[in-house]
Parts: sequence; C-alpha cells; structure tokens
Amino acid sequence: DTGTPNQGGTRYGSISSPPSPGPQQAPPGGTYLSEKIPIPDTES
Repeated sequence: DTGTPNQGGTRYGSISSPPSPGPQQAPPGGTYLSEKIPIPDTES
C-alpha cells in the first residue's frame, strides 16, 4: 500500500519540481518555457 502511492506521487512530483536532467524530458510544457527563456537570454 505504501509503495504504490509513493511511486505515483514521485512521478507527479517530478513534473512539478523535477531534477536538472529530468525537467526537459518530464514536462512537455516546461520544455517550451525553459527553452524559450534561455534561448533569447543567451542570444541577447
């Protein structure tokens, strides 16, 4: 019982606040925001 909910919560938590290498592959929307923010910043 504790293992099943624990794993599910981890998956959802990853999307909310994933690690450094996880954010780009975890949330599709986050990738767009992350990419759009650093791309213009670096070019500027």
